[in-house]
Amino acid sequence: MPDATDGADLAPEAIADAVTACARDLVATPMRLDEGPLFRLAVLRVAADHHVLVCSMHHIITDGVSLQVFTSDLAAAYTAVHEGRAPAWVPLAVQFRDIVHWQEAVLEAPAAGLMTEYWRAQLADVPRLALPTDRPRGHAPFVRAQRTQVWGAEMLQAVDDLATKGGHTRFLVLQAALKAMLYRETAQHDVCIGTPVSTRMVPALEPQIGPHMNVVALRDQVGPDDDFATLLDRVRHTTSEGLSRRLIPFDVLVDRLRRREPGRQPLFDVGFTLQSQAPPSWPAESGLTMTSIDPGLPPSDDAEALTDLWFIVRSNDADGGAGFTVDLVYNGALFTAGTADRLLSNWQRVLSTAVADPARSIGTLPFQRRPPRKTAPAISIAFSTT
Repeated sequence: MPDATDGADLAPEAIADAVTACARDLVATPMRLDEGPLFRLAVLRVAADHHVLVCSMHHIITDGVSLQVFTSDLAAAYTAVHEGRAPAWVPLAVQFRDIVHWQEAVLEAPAAGLMTEYWRAQLADVPRLALPTDRPRGHAPFVRAQRTQVWGAEMLQAVDDLATKGGHTRFLVLQAALKAMLYRETAQHDVCIGTPVSTRMVPALEPQIGPHMNVVALRDQVGPDDDFATLLDRVRHTTSEGLSRRLIPFDVLVDRLRRREPGRQPLFDVGFTLQSQAPPSWPAESGLTMTSIDPGLPPSDDAEALTDLWFIVRSNDADGGAGFTVDLVYNGALFTAGTADRLLSNWQRVLSTAVADPARSIGTLPFQRRPPRKTAPAISIAFSTT
């Protein structure tokens, strides 16, 4: 049962603070994977006819699609109870335990061996990305930090125009531009990034709540004389090959390749996520509303943890807006906010120029170089003995 809090005696101007405090208390409580619960609810009674339901789920039991499934099912239940009837939920074709058994069978099938051999060859000797850091790597723990930029509607339209013209997708155009930027930043030809992918590959999985996600490592060669159109075609091929072999769980693959390294993400140092799904919302007929609440807590470790840089792009047209919102989640123990801002701006520069002129070579794309590091003046000390 959810925890219940009565805020009916609060003044109207204090209600928002009470809701935020309720959310903060809920999400600040650590979740233990060995004990649970991994799904928590709290109800705040604001008035006799106004209640706020706060939900908190661990990422290990959910994904983006699951949130929409959950809100739709909850709205159906609310409407049904309000009308004095049972919810008209459609029975699931498969249960999550069936999916677990299926995944175990996949890993034991001959096809899994072929997938593993592909990844073994594709990721053989993949190098670490030589990202210049602002602070020594050392053994400092990961410190999650984040910077955000908004790229306008013109950028989104230019990306879509190039994607449509060449038979590509937003994801491919953005990924190619990111790899071009990383090449300019590091002068490293061998660039590998990680990206989350959905494993909801059959219709029966669409109404499921669960972590139907995996991570794949996409490795490409980038050279200064390549034009952007050539790189984009190369990225499309690599991505197609990788997605067709997405069913090997990333952790299983890392173990099979023996590529674990304490304190660092295996196989890649940069991640990229394109979130094109609209945020979860209630059906209009339910009479319910959904509002995003910032509990005012420091960001917690999540899928981006241990990764030096993770770029997250949300296409604002999914929820009626325009342009892109671009987040860079980064290791604050290694990079400053200024470096994060510069990398975001460089990605935007590379992308805007490349989509306008795909024939332009990677080595000539505009780029703001890292400012020279300040060094302390040399000090000479003389010792004498007597």
